[in-house]
Amino acid sequence: MKNSSFTSAIADIKAKLSIVDVIQGFVSLKKSGKNHIGLCPFHDDNNPSMHVNDEKGFFHCFSCGAGGDVFGFLMRYSNIGFREALKELAQKAGVRLPAPRPRTRSEKKKEATSARFFEINSLVCSFYSKNLRSSAKNSAWAREYLESRGISSEIIEEFKLGFAPDRWDAAVKFASKNNIGVKELEELGLVVARESGSGHYDRFRNRIIFPINEITGRICGFGGRTLSEDESKQPKYMNSPESPVFDKRSVLYGLYHSKSEIGRKRKAVLVEGYMDFIKLYANGIRNVVATLGTAFTNEHARFLRRFCEEVVIVYDGDTAGIRSAVRAGEILLEQGISSSICRIPDGLDPDDYLEEHGPESLAELIAAAVDVSDFIIDDTFARYREKKMSSGESIKFLVDLVSKIKDPVRRAEAVSKATGLFGIRESEFLSLVKTSNPGRNRGSLAPTTLIPEKSIHEREIVRILLKFPHLMSAEKIENIGRDFENGDLKVILKRVGEGEFTEVSSLMSSFEKIEMQQLLSELIFSSDDLIDDTTSEKILNDCVKELELRNIAFKRNEVIERIRKQRDSSDKTLERKLVEQYRDLVSMEKTIRGTAS
Repeated sequence: MKNSSFTSAIADIKAKLSIVDVIQGFVSLKKSGKNHIGLCPFHDDNNPSMHVNDEKGFFHCFSCGAGGDVFGFLMRYSNIGFREALKELAQKAGVRLPAPRPRTRSEKKKEATSARFFEINSLVCSFYSKNLRSSAKNSAWAREYLESRGISSEIIEEFKLGFAPDRWDAAVKFASKNNIGVKELEELGLVVARESGSGHYDRFRNRIIFPINEITGRICGFGGRTLSEDESKQPKYMNSPESPVFDKRSVLYGLYHSKSEIGRKRKAVLVEGYMDFIKLYANGIRNVVATLGTAFTNEHARFLRRFCEEVVIVYDGDTAGIRSAVRAGEILLEQGISSSICRIPDGLDPDDYLEEHGPESLAELIAAAVDVSDFIIDDTFARYREKKMSSGESIKFLVDLVSKIKDPVRRAEAVSKATGLFGIRESEFLSLVKTSNPGRNRGSLAPTTLIPEKSIHEREIVRILLKFPHLMSAEKIENIGRDFENGDLKVILKRVGEGEFTEVSSLMSSFEKIEMQQLLSELIFSSDDLIDDTTSEKILNDCVKELELRNIAFKRNEVIERIRKQRDSSDKTLERKLVEQYRDLVSMEKTIRGTAS
C-alpha cells in the first residue's frame, strides 16, 4: 500500500484531472445519462461499449472487461507501469510528487551492479558495431552477408547489429583497454574462463551480433549468428547465458522496437528468431516480436499480454516448427490470450517465404491464420489419420487442450469440432474434461466474467459492501473474509473492512495492478441494481449464510474422510469424537438452513 504522501498526491491528481477529459485525449466520448460512452481502445469495438463515470472517476468496458481509474487507463493505453503513469499525470495536473523513500544499502548495491552491467553491455555493443563497419576482411564478409539477406544499413543502425571478430581475445582486449574487469565480462557471459585456469576467451567469435534490449531499451544480452563455413562444428545461433540483467525466459527480441505498433494494433506476430524478426520488421510488419530461438514460455505470454490481446504465431513450416507453434499456442490459450497459427507452405521459414513470395503474400498468410484451437484439433486429427497418434492419445490430447480454453464460446466450438471429427458424444467428452484436471477446470467452466461461478456469493458480498459499507462491522468483515476462496475478492473485502478509503476512487488507486482495477470497476459498475440498503442487507445476509454452509460442508467432508480412515484403527475414542464432530456440523447446518428459510 502506498505511503500517505503518495496517497495525498494521487488524490490531488484525481481532484484536478477529470477522467473524461483525460480519456477524451485518446478516445472520442459522448454523454449518455450520468456516464460518457465511447469505442473501447482495448479491443476491436464497433459498438461503443466503454463507459466512463466522471463522478466516481473510473471507466469500464462491458465487452472486454477492461476497467480502472485514470491511472489504469493510461497504463493500459500507453503500455507503461504505475510509476510512469503517476509521473505523467502529475505533470499534466501540475502536482508535485514527494521524494521516494531512501533506499536500503542492499538496494543501492543491487541497482549499482545492474547499472554497471547495462553500461558494460552498451560499451560492448558499440565495440561489435564498430567492428561491423571496420575495413577488416572478415568485417567486409559480415556486411556482405547481411546485404545478401536483404538487411539495409538503416536496419543495421536501428538495431545496432554488430560483428564479433574471428579471434579468441577481441572482447578480452577491448575490456582491458576500457576499464572493464574480465570478471565482469565473465558474469555477463561475454567471455569464458579457460579450463586450465590461465585466462579467458571470447564467447562470440566470427558471428553477426544481435543486441537484445529489455523493455526500456537497455541492452541486457546478445545473440550471435555464426559466419563459419562449417556450421556443423558449432551452433548456428548462440545467446548470452543468463546473468543478473538477462533472463531469456521472459525477454522477447525486438519488443522494445515494436511495442508501440503492437499496442496500437493490439495484436502481435510471434516468430522464432532474430533473422525472422529483422526480415519481417524490415518489410513493413512492425508488430512483430521473437523468441530468442528458444521455447516460448508462460513468462513470455504473461509479459506479452501487457501489450496485446491477440497473437499470430508464424513459425517455420516444417514439422518441428508446427510442433513448436502448437506448444506456444497451448501456452497462450492457458494464459487466456487469443491466438492463431499461420502455416507457412512447403516447409519454409518466414524469412525464406519472404524472399520467394514477397511481403504482401506473407501478410495475406498472416491475415488468414487459423484459430489456435481449430488448428490444433485439425492437426491432431490429421496425425491420427496418419497413424502417428492412437485414438486414445488424440482424445486425451484434445481433452487437455479444451481444459485450457477459458472463453466459453470458443470452448463450446472446440468441443463441437473435436467430437464431430472423432465421432464421440459431447457429454462423454465434457465428462473427460471435468475429470482430467479438476483444479484447473473448476474456474474455466464459468461464464465470461471476471469472477468464477463458485465465487458468486463472495462477489455479491463485496459488491454490496462497496456500495453500502455500513451494513457490516469491521469485525464481521474480518470473520467472513476467512471463508473467502477467491484471493482477489478477499483483498478488496479486507480493504473495505479496514475503512481507510472513504471514496471508491481512493480505494481504486490503492491497487497498482491493472487486473485488480479491472475487477473493482466491474463490481462498481454492476452495482446500479442495488437500489436500497434494506433489500441489499437481505441479499448480503443470504450470501453470508451460503458461505457458512459451504464452509460447514467442506469441514463435514473432511471429517467423513477422517472417519473412513479411522475405522481401520483400534482407536475407537478418536472415532467417537469424529462422529460427534460430524453430528455437530450437521446440527449447525440445520440451524443455518432453518434461519435461512
